[in-house]
Amino acid sequence: MSPRRPRSLLTQLDEDRLGVVRSLAENEYERLVRWVVKDIKNTPPSARMCSEDWPLPDAWEDFKYQVQREEFMDFEVFEDMVRMTCLSAADRIDPTVRAMLWLFSPAFYKWDCSDHSMPPDEDVLAGVGEEVYQRVSSLADEEELVLDPDEERYREQIKEDIAFNSPKDETEPRSTPQKSDRPEGEKG
Repeated sequence: MSPRRPRSLLTQLDEDRLGVVRSLAENEYERLVRWVVKDIKNTPPSARMCSEDWPLPDAWEDFKYQVQREEFMDFEVFEDMVRMTCLSAADRIDPTVRAMLWLFSPAFYKWDCSDHSMPPDEDVLAGVGEEVYQRVSSLADEEELVLDPDEERYREQIKEDIAFNSPKDETEPRSTPQKSDRPEGEKG
């Protein structure tokens, strides 16, 4: 006698519904990530933590650079700003949608839902905000920089080295071409 296969607790219809809800949640998370990135890009230059000659065009590129090149000393301040932006994005959506998103976040797996209750809204908000932050950070790590400041500094250093090592006086006479250097048929 062969062992019995465990029966799924979900019917095929339930699994289909769950797939649709998961897809809706993914779409909403993607929308929130786009909103956060747009908001970060619109950070005014005065709020950015870099010098005026910093070559990156906006705060999103700054964040990508810091995530990809490992954190600078002031990264915690920048990270807090991005986290607050993610939390703000999660707070702007309808509480029912936020609850659905929470079901597809790591915070859901940490919740003791043996009584089938939802956690307090601030826990749901924190869980969704953290998931949005993780997705924004992943995007920042994967997306190519529009300009690599490290390469730009290297190019500038090469230009300075070339300028420093090039002849200072361009008035030195140049040697006249030798007869063998002239094209055929040209008299010198």
